[in-house]
Amino acid sequence: MWRCLYSLSKVKLDSQRRCGLCSGINKILHHLVRSARQPRGNALFCSNLPIESKGQRDRLPAMSQTEQILVYGDSLAWGIIPNTRERLPFVERWPGVLESKLNALGRRARVIEDCLNGRRTVWDDPFKPGRRGLDGLAQRIEINSPLSLVILMLGTNDFQFCHPYNNSWSAAQGVATLINETRKAPIEPGMPVPPILLVCPPQIRDPRGSMQEKFRGANLRCAGLADAYALVASDLRCHFFDAQSVASLSDIDGVHLDADQHLILGNALAEMVRSILSTADNCDSNSSRS
Repeated sequence: MWRCLYSLSKVKLDSQRRCGLCSGINKILHHLVRSARQPRGNALFCSNLPIESKGQRDRLPAMSQTEQILVYGDSLAWGIIPNTRERLPFVERWPGVLESKLNALGRRARVIEDCLNGRRTVWDDPFKPGRRGLDGLAQRIEINSPLSLVILMLGTNDFQFCHPYNNSWSAAQGVATLINETRKAPIEPGMPVPPILLVCPPQIRDPRGSMQEKFRGANLRCAGLADAYALVASDLRCHFFDAQSVASLSDIDGVHLDADQHLILGNALAEMVRSILSTADNCDSNSSRS
């Protein structure tokens, strides 16, 4: 319409007709501008695009916002298929199962995977660079903020043969360092510091196949891991879940999760995560009324 009006204004007419045409165009333009500014119901419309009024935004339920959850993990969350270098699809690995279940339960959730094969807590891999979980963690929190929850599930690779301290106590100290680093992340002003769910990996079984040499004796050294993690979670006021309570590692290599265990773990975590998010909703509601 605007192009048409512009074209009409360029038509060569005598001065009297041209003056009349310009007057008509001006009236049409004035009418269009007034119509664009006219409120319709509780929303303002301009060029047929609705813009919510401030009152409407204030009345929107908190559930209308997508809740972002960061999973920071290793191959147990990456979804490697035991004794292969292949990967399960997103919907079959536990972060994907978690997202699907939360949405089915009525939470609008997006699970962000930051999972790297071989990732440790605070140790470097002498053979592969970039496996130290502490490096860059704060920036990953910053990148993905605002976050409703951070799920930490690391520690299995801390039991590899090459580390000087590779027992349950040292792995727990490693995740404690990650928790503190998460809370120091340089997020933008006004964004919330996300709660943390510490997940203790299932206990390592007798390592087999390609995992045998790297994890030799790890099934003995990881004794007491869940208790050590639970103590860290209590001291640092984190949520805690013991994956061994619902899932176990594969008979194939003794270190990774089979597909059916991903499904079990994802569904179990969904119930706990829903509870954590609901508690956060209640806290936000109470603080807004006070």
